Amino acid sequence: MKIIKKHIRLPLSMVDDTLGPYCMSYNFSLTALINSIKMHGIINPPLIVFKRGKGRAHVVSGYRRVIALKQMNQSETDFFDVTESGMSEKELLMLNLYENLTIRELNPVEKAMVISNLSKMVSEDEVIEFMPHINLSSDKRLYNIFIEILSYPDDIKRSIASGHIPVKTLQSLSDKFNGESRKIILDLISKLKLSFNYQLQFIDILKDISFNKKQEVIDILNDPGIVAVIKRDKMNPPQKAKAIMETLKEMRYPVLRRFQREFSRRISTLDLPEGIRIEPPPYFESDQFKFEVRFSNEDELRKNLNRILRIKGLNRITDIT
Repeated sequence: MKIIKKHIRLPLSMVDDTLGPYCMSYNFSLTALINSIKMHGIINPPLIVFKRGKGRAHVVSGYRRVIALKQMNQSETDFFDVTESGMSEKELLMLNLYENLTIRELNPVEKAMVISNLSKMVSEDEVIEFMPHINLSSDKRLYNIFIEILSYPDDIKRSIASGHIPVKTLQSLSDKFNGESRKIILDLISKLKLSFNYQLQFIDILKDISFNKKQEVIDILNDPGIVAVIKRDKMNPPQKAKAIMETLKEMRYPVLRRFQREFSRRISTLDLPEGIRIEPPPYFESDQFKFEVRFSNEDELRKNLNRILRIKGLNRITDIT
């Protein structure tokens, strides 16, 4: 289809800057764009369309340029009006999508915006079939995950858009929890700034506790010990994350954690020399302990071995199992 573009100049007040049906911009910085506009002006005018019965124009492409100009307190600018092209909603969306894909990779929230907008124009099956065009597999479960993204609060969406919460985490949550529980878990992951591996551990241990104790996620995370850690202002996010994981492990493995604490207490009474460490058997399921000796030469090794022979009270740790 030939795109009929009519060059016009409009007051920015006549352009709707809300996230419309063609928009796919989220979690972006305008600094570089504003600097470019200050130096060179608008090189590529935004595309707009007027809808019947509505006085303000809708941005088809160039949403960031419009927002940047408004932040710069510009009163008007040049546009290309594509209303007379007679393009359908889907065609306008695709026009903006492919313009974006030629210059950048969409972040997960922006892909969710494309999927959500497209789902209002065509059938679900058509959207799923289209998903490989934005580097997603044609998968119904993945479709549902991306549709749900837009229902999350902005702090969670920003974490997803930045990559701090990867799509793999969303997939893991989708397999294990219902919608409300997913939102609660993502909120805590976002606030604690958990690393990806920690996110998966956090999800798995919550699932185990929920299954074994027949508890909802909100009830688990309302444990007084966890609530107290979250509210502790003097702890930074990594410290809070570690403390909460320790509490969850206590819930999940109460007997093992009791053994671990007792083992650590008894080890502390031995006054082990530097360079010597004693490790318990895995899960305390056998009576085989392990000595670790660090040394840099033969003489140091001999000294450490002699120290081991002089350690008293080893029976205090070997009878723990």
